[in-house]
Amino acid sequence: MPVPPVLVTLVTGPNRAPRAEAAALVADRVGECRTSDGSGIDIDALIARIEDAVPDAMPHSAPVTLALGIDDAHDPADVGFALHAALAAREPSERPLHVRDVIAVVRGDELDRLLHPGRDTGDGTSAQAIANRVEFATAVIVVGDAPARAADLAYALNPRAPILLVDRPASVGAYRFRRLIRPPVDDLASEQGWMLALSDRAPRLPCGVDSVVFRDPRPFHPGRLDEVVRVCLTPEHAGTIWRSRGVVRLASRAGSVGSWSSAGAHLNLDPTGLSDDEPDIISGQEIVFLGERLREREITRALGAALLADDELIAGPMEWAGYVDPFPAWGRGHAH
Repeated sequence: MPVPPVLVTLVTGPNRAPRAEAAALVADRVGECRTSDGSGIDIDALIARIEDAVPDAMPHSAPVTLALGIDDAHDPADVGFALHAALAAREPSERPLHVRDVIAVVRGDELDRLLHPGRDTGDGTSAQAIANRVEFATAVIVVGDAPARAADLAYALNPRAPILLVDRPASVGAYRFRRLIRPPVDDLASEQGWMLALSDRAPRLPCGVDSVVFRDPRPFHPGRLDEVVRVCLTPEHAGTIWRSRGVVRLASRAGSVGSWSSAGAHLNLDPTGLSDDEPDIISGQEIVFLGERLREREITRALGAALLADDELIAGPMEWAGYVDPFPAWGRGHAH
């Protein structure tokens, strides 16, 4: 008889106690991801810990469920994708292990920081980490006092996940939670709110929540883009931007593709490791803005002014390489 699988649930969040409560809703056994090589989770060591955490199964026993807590020191997407890939590559003779769910536990005051850019709880958790946690989840549990529009924000970031607003995770009830949770994690890479918007598959947003998609094949002038970010993409000019994600090209870095990611008041422009000569790569700029009272015309006009003009395009990459580029070299993150 085949050995039943171990079904692994990842529980993300900044505080251990709520993570443990959420984990207890879905798993027989609960643990924490503490195995790290200093730069991230050591996946091989983590798998070894998973195997050690569950008992040897009898042929007729039911699948074993295990929940592991992950704090914000580790990006949940990085851990989830790496673990999912490693488990899928296991030998047939090894005990089957599967990532079943990713549950995000979020405090109400954390979402408030995204709803009102610039607010800081002082706990060291970045707005980017909060947004990443909500986006990469099969279920979102908002604990504590939730601000107005908290559910709308979570839905905009992750339309496919059930969202529960509760005092504490334990108040949900295991039976109710198990019935609400969405299907497995296989499609999390393409089902986040911003990716659905870019692929024109986004569901209708709640009343008062806006989505703006900016597309253009031309690269940005780095100096003008810097000014647009500092001056034009502010609540006074563009509306309240909760989250923006996409891919960008800077003329001064011809051939390279950058990742655009903002949450709260901070923008990160990071390398993707992709280049323009790769097949199926998106050309030009594709950025999604999610927020409240967004001024689509102002956002589009401002970003359009940062694109290369016709004469600049004709000048070519050798000329572009000489543009003043205020953004740090790709290869390390940049908060702008």
